[in-house]
Amino acid sequence: MKKLTRLAAAITFAVALTSQIASAETVIDFEDLTLTPGSFYNGNTGVTNTDGWVSGGATFNNSFTREPTYSYWSGWAYSNVTNSTTTGFQNQYASFAGGGATSDGTVDVGGKYAVASGGNLFVNLPTSTVARSLWLNNTTYAALAMRDGADGNSGMTEFVTGAFGSKESYSDMFGTYSLDPDGNDFFRITFNGKSGLDGLGADTGSVTRYLADYRDDKSDNPDALLFGGNDYVLSQWLDVDLSSLGNAKSFSVSLESTDIGPFGANTPSYFAIDNLSVAAVPEPATWLALVSVSGAVAMRRRRKRSV
Repeated sequence: MKKLTRLAAAITFAVALTSQIASAETVIDFEDLTLTPGSFYNGNTGVTNTDGWVSGGATFNNSFTREPTYSYWSGWAYSNVTNSTTTGFQNQYASFAGGGATSDGTVDVGGKYAVASGGNLFVNLPTSTVARSLWLNNTTYAALAMRDGADGNSGMTEFVTGAFGSKESYSDMFGTYSLDPDGNDFFRITFNGKSGLDGLGADTGSVTRYLADYRDDKSDNPDALLFGGNDYVLSQWLDVDLSSLGNAKSFSVSLESTDIGPFGANTPSYFAIDNLSVAAVPEPATWLALVSVSGAVAMRRRRKRSV
């Protein structure tokens, strides 16, 4: 009887431990990063590098290139810029909401958040965790380009064709620039779960959301009702469930727009995130301990029946 009591206690402990580990969540809110008010970090350490940066145990890829007369970056930056009104590239580090996100998605003016730009984007999740959710927003640069057709340039230097829904198009020496001819424009983002690090490996699942949606048919947009079925450019922080990414060790990000030119999408390829939530998953040793205890229980029962 004493042995059975000890065994039952061991089982209870193992199950409780596993349940506790599996349900533990961590929110990566970027507040562990250092910034002065109204500033950002885009990988500029003074020299060309591809070091990336880390917050809350997650790694965000970044590439910064310094040339003699100019520099450029891609990947992930972090920021606490609050400018939601100025158009153009010079305001590329601002969320359109005007700050970071609180735990319930309201604006945290002066709070830190991450800004992404470019085509090669990935996040390596902390070891032994899975993605649960994040808050998503446009950048001011992209939002005003879509809403107003204004990207801070003028005339022939405009990158965007026009405002979403305007059906505009034109041609120049390089080719044709065109929005959707029926006004069904969109700017779509997809998070792609990967079985390996650095956005590599097998697909584990994906999640798609719309940073702007001017389509007549929004039936595939899970957030359409949030905006009353109306056309919108996302201006608030949006809660995105990432549980469909499964057991991904990393996720990559892709963007798609209906504003197309001869060199690809004209919409600025930017967005912002905050409060990336991850959940711990038990280490293999923990699962092994639970399996061992379960095996011992089964063996004990078989022995008891054979006596």
